[in-house]
Amino acid sequence: MSPSEQKAIEGAFVEVLFVVLPLIVLTVVLAFTGISAIEILQSPEWSFAGAIMMGQSIVKVVQAASLYRKRVVNAERVALIITLIIVFGLAPSLVLLAFILISKPVHLGLIVAQDVFLVGSIILFMISAVVSRQLITDQQSPVDAGDQRD
Repeated sequence: MSPSEQKAIEGAFVEVLFVVLPLIVLTVVLAFTGISAIEILQSPEWSFAGAIMMGQSIVKVVQAASLYRKRVVNAERVALIITLIIVFGLAPSLVLLAFILISKPVHLGLIVAQDVFLVGSIILFMISAVVSRQLITDQQSPVDAGDQRD
């Protein structure tokens, strides 16, 4: 793994941690008050975090497309990627959030689905962030970056 790839992964991980931090605090507080693990997992905040990560993935794709100057950006491909993220990621996360908010008690299938979507959204965000950073970093030549090597 190159230093550039390592930096991209570290940067993406930092962003994920700031989204996950409130969930960690919520889990600790709820566990401290005696709420069961299943009740903690029923919390709609998990779906909310998944939706945020999906939205952040869209931002990373748009950022990479708008800043990538090395070659012409295929607008149709960017639109397709964004549409896929919205249709198969963001919209289902928001639907799950709505179902969890209106369901009492929350069905086990909804709990599992929101956890799967959260993990999937984190993975998608990490991929989007790393690829975005790589595209932006790779377009800078040593002269552009102020590094004059022979």
